[in-house]
Amino acid sequence: MRSETIYEKALREAEQGNYAEAIRLLTIGSLILLESHRVMCYQDSLTNGEYLRELMVERELHTLFATPMALFDRLIYGFQHPDKKDFETFKLFYLDLEKLKR
Repeated sequence: MRSETIYEKALREAEQGNYAEAIRLLTIGSLILLESHRVMCYQDSLTNGEYLRELMVERELHTLFATPMALFDRLIYGFQHPDKKDFETFKLFYLDLEKLKR
């Protein structure tokens, strides 16, 4: 699965009001972007915390990821209902990550 495809699917899900799925897709897409920049390998089995630990050596990326991952955990695993504002936060995070030069 390519990250562009994931991003487009996330936008469609958000348009339909499926913000939790859209946020999940943007998070996966972000991890795949990191893999494409050869920062880390994407693995379904790793948790957000494990990814953050891997990013400790990349301070800029760790800082960029920390807040969205905490929000993801609170929204998705904390059984809160994400809204459009939450989706926009993840969308901006994804787009910022996409701009990084590696």
